[in-house]
Amino acid sequence: MTIGLAKNTIASVGLAGRLDFPTRPFVAFLSQVQVQAASLASVRMFFAAAERNKKAISDVLISRLDPQARITVLEPAAGDGQHMSYFAGYFPRADWQPSEVDPRCLETLKKNVAKCPNIRQPIFLDCARPVAEWNTPLDAYDVIYNSNMIHITSFDVCEGFMRGAGQLLRPGGHLFIYGPFAFNRVLEPASNKQFHRTLVNSNPEWGIRDVEDLKALGAEVDLTFAEAVEMPSNNHIVVFRKGKTQTHLPTTSSSSGSSAAACSSS
Repeated sequence: MTIGLAKNTIASVGLAGRLDFPTRPFVAFLSQVQVQAASLASVRMFFAAAERNKKAISDVLISRLDPQARITVLEPAAGDGQHMSYFAGYFPRADWQPSEVDPRCLETLKKNVAKCPNIRQPIFLDCARPVAEWNTPLDAYDVIYNSNMIHITSFDVCEGFMRGAGQLLRPGGHLFIYGPFAFNRVLEPASNKQFHRTLVNSNPEWGIRDVEDLKALGAEVDLTFAEAVEMPSNNHIVVFRKGKTQTHLPTTSSSSGSSAAACSSS
């Protein structure tokens, strides 16, 4: 099973960092996806977890970036485009680039963002490959956003993602990573510990990552840890900045005064 389908399965059943973590084995969900992979590829995938958290995530982005700035944004592992389609409406002048590694998810993604005028055609991007093979130029992005990926990939993919982000971001650019995290080798609360055990049992290379490891990887490519924003359901957004300067800070008030332009992916 590919990373894209694994990510979408976790999102669809609401596992990622949730308090109501299901008790039945995660391997059962993986088996279901393997059986249903063909049908998943032929329908528009819509996930309740992404629907629930998109507003909270957009609030963080709006409060830390200028919604009217002309910026370029890359999202590796964009899934079905549910997040990007929503965010793009709040950043109408931004140029959004979705990507996926799973060909089946990529086809669905193309259909779902087709009606969004400021979202480019999705590209194939495999974080496990050298950044020279990422199908996108270096120093081309002001923002890179990623959601619920690095805990359902090997650490090699996590390393590739961080190194790639460091090479693709322009000086002053920002990296936003959403998901569950450990901090200073401590993983809390109990639901996240259970989630981590379930991930490792299903694939020993998976697991919730420690922010200290991300800091070490980031330091190799001039990515400086900026903050960790607490989010609902025991998740965080971990923010890194390229270099020492910051760009595209908000010139408007926070999201309470912002409104989204229409961007339909149905």
